[in-house]
Amino acid sequence: SYSWWHNMFSDLGRTTCQPSDGRWVCAPRHAAFNAALIASGLLMAAGAALLARRWGWALTAGIGGTAAGLVILGTFPSDVAPRIHLAGAVLTLPVPAAGWLLSALRPLRARCRASTPAPVRASLGAGALLLNLVHLVPQTELMPRGAAEVLALSIVVALLLFESYAAAGARR
Repeated sequence: SYSWWHNMFSDLGRTTCQPSDGRWVCAPRHAAFNAALIASGLLMAAGAALLARRWGWALTAGIGGTAAGLVILGTFPSDVAPRIHLAGAVLTLPVPAAGWLLSALRPLRARCRASTPAPVRASLGAGALLLNLVHLVPQTELMPRGAAEVLALSIVVALLLFESYAAAGARR
């Protein structure tokens, strides 16, 4: 069965049943999962476009990268087109983490009206980037790849939700 601790999210979108990293991976609802990734990416792209003036280029590019990555991940599952899928994965996690980190740098702050304080964006962006590096190394018991992926994604989603909530409050 799927374990977020050990499996990658991409395993939920695999179209075939096969062994992966010493585990049997089978996702009978892969079509729904992949469709949800595509829909999420399109909605995220719309949100990034609406918030581009508020966020500035670094955050917008990071979230736009996530949006494009989600569409790629859903369109090209890991067992169908692994190289294209990998490109989508890079756009989905490390790119937005780098965007959060870059948006916190002093020279860019004047162009970024993000609600999350710059030190928080810098710390969480750097943390998400570090977790992405852990995600790329071979399995360890300290931090399995699945857990590193979940934590990196959780940081990006938490910051995005906070910014979206703050932007909605600013419009009232």
